Amino acid sequence: MKKYFKSICAALGALMAVSALTACGPIKRGGSTGDGGDENIKPDDDGLAASITVHYYAGGFGNETNKLLSADFKALTGKTVKWEPSYTVGEIQQLLVNNQERFDVVMPLMNMYQAEDAKRLEDITSVYNSTYEGENKAIKDKMNQTLYEYIEAKDGKRYQMFTQNSVSAMCYNADTLDEAFGEGNWELPRTTTELFKMGDQLKAKRYYTVGLATGINYNWDYLGTVWWAQYDGLESFEHYWYGEYKDSASGEWKKGAEINDTDGRKYSLQTLSRLLSSKNGYSHSLASRMTFEEAQRAFLGGGFVDDKKKVAFMVNGDWLENEMSSYLLSHPQDIGMMRAPVVSEIIGKLATVNTDAKLSEVVKAVDEGKTSVEGVSAEDFETVRQARLMGYTATPNYPLGIPANRPESKKALAKKFLTYLYSDRAQKIIAKELKGLCYPCYTPDETVPVSDFVRTRLDAFGNDMIPIFPHNRSQMVYRGGLGDLVNANGPDAKLYNGTTAENLLATCKKGLQDNWQNYLDALK
Repeated sequence: MKKYFKSICAALGALMAVSALTACGPIKRGGSTGDGGDENIKPDDDGLAASITVHYYAGGFGNETNKLLSADFKALTGKTVKWEPSYTVGEIQQLLVNNQERFDVVMPLMNMYQAEDAKRLEDITSVYNSTYEGENKAIKDKMNQTLYEYIEAKDGKRYQMFTQNSVSAMCYNADTLDEAFGEGNWELPRTTTELFKMGDQLKAKRYYTVGLATGINYNWDYLGTVWWAQYDGLESFEHYWYGEYKDSASGEWKKGAEINDTDGRKYSLQTLSRLLSSKNGYSHSLASRMTFEEAQRAFLGGGFVDDKKKVAFMVNGDWLENEMSSYLLSHPQDIGMMRAPVVSEIIGKLATVNTDAKLSEVVKAVDEGKTSVEGVSAEDFETVRQARLMGYTATPNYPLGIPANRPESKKALAKKFLTYLYSDRAQKIIAKELKGLCYPCYTPDETVPVSDFVRTRLDAFGNDMIPIFPHNRSQMVYRGGLGDLVNANGPDAKLYNGTTAENLLATCKKGLQDNWQNYLDALK
């Protein structure tokens, strides 16, 4: 495999795990960063306001990029963009729902579907349809199409956009793998069978396959859900969040607690149980005692307490390098992100792929950009292709919108700013400042300096990525409380401690049955 040079990117600055973001109490407004809702501001001769203010959640985010964007936009248009931070999760959403938001663009953490339902957001379909001056593609065509389709409201319009393009996946430590197998003598596993084969070899050489902290459910959230979607297919995975399963007799989508009973959920949990269960020896023996930061240090070669065995893989996010930058300065490591191995049980769905070796061959062809493999049907190739390209994203947790209650001149300038924000010009500013990270409408070109770690993320998860994420826009979810593993709290810890997949699924089934009427009532 390609050897990436060790490097540290101390200025990534953008993406932090949602679980790591903390509220810091109510914000204090000094009145110096925006007009604070002055409805009497007269527009300029062009019909646009002279300035707008962006109300954004500031936890874990730097402000330097905002300053650069404002300066560039002012140089282009003469218009001013100011920034007002919020440090409390949910504050912006509450202001929106109560029709009290005083600023012109909102960038909260999590989602704004309740505000969308309450008609508190401006229709920004025209922004999606716009093409920035000098470009040849409308914003809607530059977007990841799965995310573009997802954000469509019931009335066919769009009221929200997305900012940070977050990816969470398996990460690998190339230095540890080189030490275990010799440089050039190993390949990243393409199937789960290959993952466990490598895991057995690592165990024999006294290495851990996977590191984790059982207090955080990264393995189920970021890997298990991908295996679930790989096997069941994207359509089935998406229907789950709306309480629907495909009836085997009629082939129709029906509502019911049977959404729990898919083979993809079963195989995913079985695979994850095998990987995480402490008795199997693939996972770190002290995972239940570690904080997440301690687990990251162990993955980066630092060991934990008196256990100095090294770790080859860890489920993490594209913020890893930044979050551990201080440690990496003194302990540089060659780390990268990889696509999820394809769950080997998928062979049971394929007519022309009968062995794991053949499945691995097809996966390799997908990675190389090929469109077919001899002896494999087009239908089977497409099934494997889609499974391989799936990756977990938290991007829908970083929404952007325009409050519907703002003056028309403010909303007009806000839409102009959003069109600019999604331009290649603005995205290049963002990507340069954040070392390759940007919005889900742009891929950094060769003029953007990126760290080697972020480069592996970009190579593994480009524009062809099929994003996997909870569909929190479903009323069953944000009103009724439907989750992916109902009542099975702490799945990573449970699997680590020996709880079986069957036990977890039984717990989920009972939870679904007990709460089903609540989910249906949420649709009223």
